[in-house]
Amino acid sequence: MLSFLFLGVGLFLYVFLAIPDKLFTVPLNNIPMWLGIIVIYSLFSVLPQELLYRTFFFYRYESLFNQKWMVIVVNALVLAFTFFGGLLFPYTYSKTKSIVPTSLEHSLYGVWIFTIGMGEMLDFPMS
Repeated sequence: MLSFLFLGVGLFLYVFLAIPDKLFTVPLNNIPMWLGIIVIYSLFSVLPQELLYRTFFFYRYESLFNQKWMVIVVNALVLAFTFFGGLLFPYTYSKTKSIVPTSLEHSLYGVWIFTIGMGEMLDFPMS
């Protein structure tokens, strides 16, 4: 989770510098919506994605690769839009072989993106 410290700060700085009017829009203006995002996003978006894109993918395809890094890169390339998360989350899954830390990490990044005001990039209402 040390990676969240660096990437989370980087995302914060991006919003702070590029779109400061969006910074913390939801938690400052609509706490119930923000709390709903935390729960609903984590359970109904992150968990299904991790089951499909990590657990199933690794179960089904990991044996096809000689090098662990190859399965991580191929998993990341499956969803080009989410390439950076696609590198980070399968790396965590390959280390832990568990959906729990992978889902927690995925939720942490997703909630952070909504918290700092980048939810509009995902076509999510921000007020």
